[in-house]
Amino acid sequence: ERVEVEILDPAGCPRYTARVIEEVKITESPFWLKRKLYSAGMRPINSVVDIANLVMLEMGHP
Repeated sequence: ERVEVEILDPAGCPRYTARVIEEVKITESPFWLKRKLYSAGMRPINSVVDIANLVMLEMGHP
């Protein structure tokens, strides 16, 4: 499956990454992940949202 992305402002968005992930089981996040999010001032939601938030935090783009 292909995802089409249109960058309207290339200067404001020099890099964009998209990925299709199928058959994901949404569960409660593990304690270590919740702890990292709480320490960053974020509230855990579920495993999918939380891992996306962790990646953004680690890349410096929360």
